[in-house]
Amino acid sequence: MDSVLPCPSPRNRRRARSARPRRLAGRTGLRARAGGGRARLTARLVALLGVLALAATVWGTALAAGQVRPPEQPSRGPGGSDYLYGRVEASRHGEGAQAFWLFEPDAPRPRSAPLVLFLHGWRNVDPRTYGAWIEHLVRKGAVVVYPRYQESLTSSPSAMMDAAAAATEAALQELARPGHVRPDLDRVVFVGHSLGAVMAANLAAEAQAGDLPRPAAMALLNPADVSPWPGLDLPGKLMRASYEAIPASTRLLLVVGDQDILAGERYARALWERLAQIPDDRRNAVRLVSDDYGTPRLSANHTAPQAPGGRWAQTQEEPDTLLSDVLEGSVDALDHHGYWKLVDALMACTFEARWCEYVLGNDEAVRSMGRWSDGRRVNEAAIVRW
Repeated sequence: MDSVLPCPSPRNRRRARSARPRRLAGRTGLRARAGGGRARLTARLVALLGVLALAATVWGTALAAGQVRPPEQPSRGPGGSDYLYGRVEASRHGEGAQAFWLFEPDAPRPRSAPLVLFLHGWRNVDPRTYGAWIEHLVRKGAVVVYPRYQESLTSSPSAMMDAAAAATEAALQELARPGHVRPDLDRVVFVGHSLGAVMAANLAAEAQAGDLPRPAAMALLNPADVSPWPGLDLPGKLMRASYEAIPASTRLLLVVGDQDILAGERYARALWERLAQIPDDRRNAVRLVSDDYGTPRLSANHTAPQAPGGRWAQTQEEPDTLLSDVLEGSVDALDHHGYWKLVDALMACTFEARWCEYVLGNDEAVRSMGRWSDGRRVNEAAIVRW
């Protein structure tokens, strides 16, 4: 027998019709509640991401604030920022290898000042390589002469020596003209870096029998004979066999770095031995020691004396370079507490009989390199006797 579906009664039909909208309305409510949940979840995620970003910022700031920093420049003393003059007047003269720069103190302008003959390293013909240090020397009260002396990367040692001597003589003639600060030729120091250190010693020897100024002191920093670069080293091509012509009364500072893998200490040792006529109470050899305790690290490498910068450099023309990386190096505690301190003290000791304890002997004042921002001492310099 076939089954027969019962015919719904009118009452049942009304119930069925009224139930359908309720079911549809229920589905719509579920969708609405699901959409609202997703919106709330998105809002919560955005809020959480904001909190995480804020935490990262705060954490990063805390890390930066807690980062151990190198010593700042001292406020006074050798290497310090207690400057006598407010401005550096820079001017360029001459052409080619015999070109030179003059840097004179100004604001106020002195009538005369000690003379620093600054001899750059191989290829560093643009004085901006040492711009911050030059500014420091001048604002402390010195006239700085910076000979170019190198025409190209293939300039011969003899050509560079001739150009340096000619540029120095021309610089003295220019400084004798009205309008310049008169250099005090009784207060002369030669400062040389790398190849310039050997050239400084050579010019000091030549000055005893020529027209060059005679230095009362020499600072020979990270010495190298011609190029210290691998494959371009020409040992013995510039350094003299003897420096006996240099008077024993001359004060001598030799500085090397413990991470100077280009020149090492062999040239400094040779100069020390060939300048044996200078007694030990008038000379010193100092090794600066690297330190990676804080950030940035202090690396006593071959380019450590280079110190790009200085307000005078910001107004100059495009760099006069032989290689594109001529402005490598930075200003750090190795400058303020090392090279700058030692040379400042050398000049003051020689010309004014003060600050000798910062440059001669083995006192803590010579060796001290300041403190990291957390109070820890920076690795001390070492006194060297080869």
